[in-house]
Amino acid sequence: YEFGAFRNVSATLEVWASNFTLSTVNATAELSYYDLRTEKIYYTAAHRITIPPNQSVEIYQGIVQPPPASDRQGVMRRVELERTHTVVVHARLVGPDGKTLARFTNWPEPYKFIDFPDPEMRLGLQSDGSSIRIEVKKPAKSAFFSVPGEKTGTEIKWSDNAVDLFPGDVQTITVEGLKGRNVAVSRLGAERPAVVPFDHV
Repeated sequence: YEFGAFRNVSATLEVWASNFTLSTVNATAELSYYDLRTEKIYYTAAHRITIPPNQSVEIYQGIVQPPPASDRQGVMRRVELERTHTVVVHARLVGPDGKTLARFTNWPEPYKFIDFPDPEMRLGLQSDGSSIRIEVKKPAKSAFFSVPGEKTGTEIKWSDNAVDLFPGDVQTITVEGLKGRNVAVSRLGAERPAVVPFDHV
């Protein structure tokens, strides 16, 4: 988008999947749209795809569908006035066994114009004490996990960090060296780390 004298009124989207293995991959491609203004998912789609070895396939190409007219306060129902600059797009590739093969969340830019919502994050500590289940009710950009009081920055090892989170897409990360301590989370729009209590599962 361009937020200057001239502003784009809609976004175009291209989603591709690449297979860098020597075997064919069969999966389900999921696409979801979340409107930051109304704070809800208003569009979802899913279809099966086959990705040949060492190839890429197009999942979707076109204009991002805007929120329903009834959700756009005072906006005229004309194509040139369709606004999608508050839309977060989430794409996920799911294997036949239900496991997530890949995911990507696309946020409108520039970020400085976004009023990032409170994701209402929940963390579930698994019985092994080293796996953390993460779920949110609203999207979060670059959620960064840390342990309060960690001095060296290398004491704790995370399997993943600075992740984008999306409602309905539960993620699990593993951590080495947690030893029963609390976990703090910072994210774009809330850069000061804050402890999120665990739900023990």
